[in-house]
Amino acid sequence: MAYIKTEQVKAIRDQIKKEFPNVKFSVTREHYSSVKIVILSSEIDFFADYIKTIERYEAERTYLQVNHHYIDTSFTGLSKEVLSKISEIAHSQNWFDESDSMTDYFHTAYYVGISIGDWSRPYQLKILKEVA
Repeated sequence: MAYIKTEQVKAIRDQIKKEFPNVKFSVTREHYSSVKIVILSSEIDFFADYIKTIERYEAERTYLQVNHHYIDTSFTGLSKEVLSKISEIAHSQNWFDESDSMTDYFHTAYYVGISIGDWSRPYQLKILKEVA
């Protein structure tokens, strides 16, 4: 059964904050089985780097759920690098996945959810100020 300890979530949070000091995050445990990572604000324009594969997405997004299995094909540039590193850190706490969907058997250490913004807390793009 999937389970993640508070200490493991704290370790993930600390690693992400150390790796990306200019990015505001929320890293929480959800239902004792998942770590939820929300990128709240930064100087990275994730939405500009997001490759839109479905035309029906609205032009002005305020949040986006990231499928960590498809970061390499869904994002480009700095966004891809940052999200890949976040996913790597999130999966670093003794994570394993021995699931077999063909037999409806799911056995993983814990689940990982990554999003840019949240439905109640939209992502805020910080504009870099030029030094005069």
